[in-house]
Amino acid sequence: MATGLLFRKEGGDDETAKRTFTSIKRANFLNVVFADFEQQAFFVGAEARETTFGYSEGLEARRARHTATYKATGKPAAIEDGGALFGFHGNNGGFQKTKWLNLDFGGQNPEAESYLEQACFDGADFSEAVFEGCDLSYIDFSTAKIKNIQMINPVNLRGLIIAEDQIEDLAGAIKFTDGRRSAWEAEMKKNNFRELLEQGLGIIIQ
Repeated sequence: MATGLLFRKEGGDDETAKRTFTSIKRANFLNVVFADFEQQAFFVGAEARETTFGYSEGLEARRARHTATYKATGKPAAIEDGGALFGFHGNNGGFQKTKWLNLDFGGQNPEAESYLEQACFDGADFSEAVFEGCDLSYIDFSTAKIKNIQMINPVNLRGLIIAEDQIEDLAGAIKFTDGRRSAWEAEMKKNNFRELLEQGLGIIIQ
C-alpha cells in the first residue's frame, strides 16, 4: 500500500509554514493499492501530471470475481482487492493528463449509512485526464477542472456531482466503445445535454 502526505512544511506553525509539494509527474502507479478502510492517501496539492493510477483488471470483471468467490466460499473480498480509492485526498491536486484505469472512486450515497471515506478532489485540475472503466458514482467534481477530459466506458456515474458550467464538458467527455455506443451517440445528437446527464445517467448538476 502506498500512502503519505506529499508535501513538507518548512518553518512556522501549521498555518504559516511554507509547503513544498512533491512532484510525481509521469509516475506509473498501475496496480498499486493507495487506500483502504483504515489508511488515507494524501495527494493534496500534489503535482501528478501524466501519472497513471488504477488497475489492469477491469472493475466489472473484478466484481464478478468477487461475487463468484463469495458464492463459493462465503468470504467477502479483502479491501485491498477492491480496486477502490477510499480515503484518497486529491484536493487542489495537479492531475492534468493523468490516467485513471478501472477504479472505484469509493463514492457513497449520502442517504445510505456508511463508515467508508470516499475520494475527494475539491479544486483538483483534471484537464485532459482519461478515466477508463471507472465507477465515479457520488464523487463531487463540481469544483474540479474537467476541460478536455475523457470518460471511456464508465461503469457508473449515478450521483456524480458537477456544476452548471461543466455540463457540456462532461457530456462531450463520455465515450462508449461497447454496446452502449450507438444509443449514446444518438442521444448526443439531440444536444439536450442536461437531460441526458441527469435523466440518462443520474448525474447531479448543481
